[in-house]
Amino acid sequence: MNITDVQIKKVYTDPTKPVKAKVSVIIDKELILHNIRVIEKVDGDTRKKFIAFPSQKITTLDENNKPTQGFFDIYHPISSEARIKFEAAIYKALDEYKAETNK
Repeated sequence: MNITDVQIKKVYTDPTKPVKAKVSVIIDKELILHNIRVIEKVDGDTRKKFIAFPSQKITTLDENNKPTQGFFDIYHPISSEARIKFEAAIYKALDEYKAETNK
């Protein structure tokens, strides 16, 4: 799998919101994955940045037959190595985008 392009769709500048950007990723010039979010969480003095893949809200029944809601990822990497590739490509593209727009 080769990530051939990352398209920055939207960059958010509100410091109070955790979503910092939405991107699309093209794989092997054949497949595009839309709506990947870059999220930054602040925990005290620590900032943690990660990517979140699109998810769908689902309702299931628990052991008492009561509905419970959760989220199911529509697509996501299945290995740590794949996730690292996505993160590296997305963060690099965002850094380049920010450098170009700050000129």
